[in-house]
Amino acid sequence: MQIFKSHSLLILYHFIFSILIYGVIKTSGTEYIKELSVFYVCLLLTYFTSYYLLIKNKFDINFKVKSINLNKWISILPLTSILLILLHLIYLGDFHAISALKLSSITEVVQLRRSITSESNYLVNYIASFNIKGLLPFTLLALLILKKKKLYWVLFALGSFYVFCLMQKSFIIVLLAPSLIYSLLKFKWFYLIKYIAVITAVMVSLVLIHNPEINKPKSPTKQLVQPKNEQINKKQNSTFKTILIGLENRILVVPGKTVTGWFNHIPKDLPYQNGTGYRFAQIITKKEYSNYAKELYPIMYPKYAARGLKGNVNVASFMYDYANFGWKGFIISGISMGLLFIFIEWLFIDRLILKLSINTIPVFLLSSQAITTALFSGGWGLMLMLYFLFRKREIFNNAK
Repeated sequence: MQIFKSHSLLILYHFIFSILIYGVIKTSGTEYIKELSVFYVCLLLTYFTSYYLLIKNKFDINFKVKSINLNKWISILPLTSILLILLHLIYLGDFHAISALKLSSITEVVQLRRSITSESNYLVNYIASFNIKGLLPFTLLALLILKKKKLYWVLFALGSFYVFCLMQKSFIIVLLAPSLIYSLLKFKWFYLIKYIAVITAVMVSLVLIHNPEINKPKSPTKQLVQPKNEQINKKQNSTFKTILIGLENRILVVPGKTVTGWFNHIPKDLPYQNGTGYRFAQIITKKEYSNYAKELYPIMYPKYAARGLKGNVNVASFMYDYANFGWKGFIISGISMGLLFIFIEWLFIDRLILKLSINTIPVFLLSSQAITTALFSGGWGLMLMLYFLFRKREIFNNAK
């Protein structure tokens, strides 16, 4: 147990890395294991070297930033989140998930879902992302800890409906996961069951919405007439089985398959980016940013591209560094991730419950996004900053 307390993030990431390796081996054998081993070794060396130099030797940095009185300022956080939700919904002018119920093909549904971001202003998308992935989850967790029930229930209901309307299955997990994990570790069974029920309901609903053919009546054929109850049971079993198979494939195979896809096409079809794959590096390189996640979509999914669909092929964090610098990128990725994990372990030292509540999902999402994306538009950095500002309050001490 002490090992898990001290190295929680690294252990969680091993779980994610194992799934990635499984998907890679399933889709390409052991062809790319050598390259991935470079990243893995660098991660471990950086992490444990930093751990013994900093945390083990009780190295401390005296920050002069005063923590904020959470009880005094708590109302500002949910009111800000609610205002941003309402403004975004007004800006979109539609409840897209509800409108999608009228559509009859997957292509139409995908185009509607993508229009939510593709037809929105760049700044609007960034603000919405900060709110959904950072401000909302942190605020909901803080309200739960502080037992501010009225604000909590308003934000919980509105936030759940909001992310449902945006038609991204991962959003409901990102929103509720910190509170769910906290409830699990604090044995708050009512809240835990509620979160699981809402997440399941939203995800199943979105799966059905994204696949309108599941409930679409089939054309009549010459078949033996079956009893009505038997037809209903078969339909329900078939729908449930389809959902389970889809989720299993999405969780266990697709992340590793995507890694394989990036290996297969870089540098064969797209050259190494040499730094242009980092948006923040534009200031230094003075070169135009190139988004390989978007450029690889028509290469990896030509059939969808032929229908006019556009999308992103998001991949594990270390692959973005590979796309920029080849195998040297794995060294960069391993070092940066090891240092990040050590910093978070130091920041949350002796606060296991809060550490797991706030950081578990961002660590898991490193299987499909870059570290920089997770920290900035992914909201992870915002949650860490909010925690840092409120870190010394008694309420967080009681929640450790």
